[in-house]
Amino acid sequence: ILFGPAMDNFAEIAAGLVATGAAVTVTDEAALTTAVEELLADADLRRRRGDAAGAFARREADVVNRLLDALAPWTSALDSMPPHARA
Repeated sequence: ILFGPAMDNFAEIAAGLVATGAAVTVTDEAALTTAVEELLADADLRRRRGDAAGAFARREADVVNRLLDALAPWTSALDSMPPHARA
């Protein structure tokens, strides 16, 4: 996974991907070119990064459930509201 430095909306995920070796931040066109060339030339690097990305995705697979659990105190109140009041 290669991405640029403007990952503000996904800073935590981007940092996690970089920390696990699944991703690299490229800062400009030259860095992107170098990163792509390295990946094309090194099958082992591609495998390691792919494995790291897969492991990261498996660890984060329950993110939706964690979000719903965090929102449960507020969303459970909606269950007792009449349908016209939920809009």
